[in-house]
This record gives sequence, structure tokens and C-alpha cells, in this order.
Amino acid sequence: MKRKVEWRQDQLRHIDATIEVFEPGYDVNGIPTKHVRKNVKLFRQGELGRLIMNALRTANGPLRTQEVVTAVMKALGHDEQARHALSKRVRGNLQYLTCKRGVVAKIGTARDARWMLR
Repeated sequence: MKRKVEWRQDQLRHIDATIEVFEPGYDVNGIPTKHVRKNVKLFRQGELGRLIMNALRTANGPLRTQEVVTAVMKALGHDEQARHALSKRVRGNLQYLTCKRGVVAKIGTARDARWMLR
């Protein structure tokens, strides 16, 4: 690990030197660090979409977003504490299924929106 750290530090020194060649006097310490976003895998590939499609398929009619969230929570065995975290993901996935895939239709707007299969 020490060798890897030393190698990476050496590479950074080379980058700093290259910047100095092209832009003399540039303060490389002023370059902000890049923050790595931690990706939390809650679902396998396509799992959330399948859960949403199943909820819409078994519904008697169009569902509100929160009703879809409730169906997903029940399918996964989660309690009410998971609602907030799941709501954003379900809403985003519904938009994806509507705009990109075209398999879900949105009826209404904003809080009155309901979702159904095409």
C-alpha cells in the first residue's frame, strides 16, 4: 500500500509540473478536491422497475406515487421508516419508465398525478 501511495503522489507531482509548464504561477493548491459519491446499492439491476411495474399491474386503476411507494415497501417488507428514502427513487423510476421506456403513463400533474401501465 505504501508503494501505491508513493506512486500516486509521484503522479500528482508530475501533473503539478505539467500545469506549471502550461500555466506558470498557477496555484495548484487552489484546485478543489473531487469528492467521490458513495453509491448505495439498494436494488439489483432493474429490481425497482419490476416492483413498480408489478404494483401497477396488480392495481385496480391508476395509482398515486405514494400508493406505488406503499406497494414497493410491502413487497420488500419495509416499514414506514423507509418511505422517505424510497419515495425519491420510486418517483425517479416512474419518470424513467414514462419518458425513456414509454411503458408507464402519467395522468395529471404534481400532487394529483397518477400512474398506470400503457
